[in-house]
Amino acid sequence: MKHFAIVFVMSLFVILYVWQNIEIMKTKMDYKKMIRTEHALAEKNAKLKFELEQLRNFRSIESNAVRAGLSRIKPSDVIVIKEDPGRVKENDKEGK
Repeated sequence: MKHFAIVFVMSLFVILYVWQNIEIMKTKMDYKKMIRTEHALAEKNAKLKFELEQLRNFRSIESNAVRAGLSRIKPSDVIVIKEDPGRVKENDKEGK
């Protein structure tokens, strides 16, 4: 019985030692997987930022507007309204 207890304790020690190493390897593998995911997401984020900056570029905005059928504003498209300063004062007097 004495030998059985020694063998049992030694076996238990070996099992716990191996189990600990297996858990460490799983943790390392999960860490490496997360690092790869982080790098992929950082690269995707950089690409999206670059695309956003391209879309904010004036030339890009202009080409998108032309494709949408818009045209540049011409002087004939602008209407200027001039108000007579004397008329404004008359309206103020009438309102009082």
